[in-house]
Amino acid sequence: ANLKAAAATPKLSIVQHGGAAIILLGYYETDLLMLRLLTVSGLLCYSVVPNAARGNVLLAAWGTLFLGLNGYRLVELASERAPVTLDDDEWACYEASGLNRFVAPACFRRLAVAGEFRDEPAGRVLKEENDPCPDFLIVRSGSVLLSAHGRPVGGGVLGPGGLVGIPDLVAAGDVVLGDDVGTAEAAADG
Repeated sequence: ANLKAAAATPKLSIVQHGGAAIILLGYYETDLLMLRLLTVSGLLCYSVVPNAARGNVLLAAWGTLFLGLNGYRLVELASERAPVTLDDDEWACYEASGLNRFVAPACFRRLAVAGEFRDEPAGRVLKEENDPCPDFLIVRSGSVLLSAHGRPVGGGVLGPGGLVGIPDLVAAGDVVLGDDVGTAEAAADG
């Protein structure tokens, strides 16, 4: 029955084969936004239009559901690429922290907006050794002295873009980076 329906609608068969080619092209795409776009286009041509035209309502409905789900993610992914305005300090922190290698500017901006910026006096202990760090800290300006067992750790001083609380952040995801979490204190600018 399906072969007879396909033979009766050769233009739809061409559309369907084109959709299959678009989906196949998607297997070679590494950009997630482009992959979703190809998926939506291919699914529309391969499943939704031919099945609706041939009266396969259930298959057309399933294709439409998948089209909607992929379309929703397509909009989300496109919105993450919208231009983001970071002020000079945020931009410096974003680049210096290394987060720019794996976090989109929009995600960094959400972190910056969700967090709170505080000025701490020199010598103020921000986190005691081996105590959990409830907040993920990014040094915006000035510097932070890191120590474990009373000795400087990893060069000792973090400047703008330095990250504090990474082991605690990762441990919250059931991944442990090390046994000791050191002390962090605000250092005098100098």
